[in-house]
Amino acid sequence: MFGVLLFLWSVFLQQDSLYAQNIEIDTSSVASDTTPAKRTTFFDIFSGNPGRAALYSLVVPGGGQAYNKKWWKVPIAIGIDGLALSNVFFNKSNFRKYDGIYKNLLAGGKDPDFFSPADVKPIRDAYRQRYEYAWVYFGIAHLVTVFDAFVDRHLIEFDISEDLTYFDKNLNTAGATPIICISIPLSW
Repeated sequence: MFGVLLFLWSVFLQQDSLYAQNIEIDTSSVASDTTPAKRTTFFDIFSGNPGRAALYSLVVPGGGQAYNKKWWKVPIAIGIDGLALSNVFFNKSNFRKYDGIYKNLLAGGKDPDFFSPADVKPIRDAYRQRYEYAWVYFGIAHLVTVFDAFVDRHLIEFDISEDLTYFDKNLNTAGATPIICISIPLSW
């Protein structure tokens, strides 16, 4: 079984060499590129229309969606960021509340709901962990809206016509025939 899989894998890897070698490519219309390579930096992704959409969405929640004129996505992006930010504030206020109770009980004070600092410490620690994770969730949620704006701007110029065939005019395949053909029938 392993030998059969190895054979099929090697046939798959040598797929280009299975065609006849009389393919002629017309290179007379191809111009050589003599311009020096441009060095790119991280901030180059913000140049151009998709980068501008990502930058607007990064600075202002929903800004990239508004730049792309996808008006129905603007309240969704603002809602995602707002919900994630409200989670941060909710967990921060609860952490501060239970941290104050914990510090009061450590100083010898009284609280009607808790008897000792050991009773309130697990609750305080849980809200601190939730508060810290809430910042991570906010960052992820915000980056999702930024990526949405970036990808959506790329897809604005995407060709959605009925004819999506590709034909290379420079490739002459008149005498090329495959030696081995593998087909996988798909049916639903």
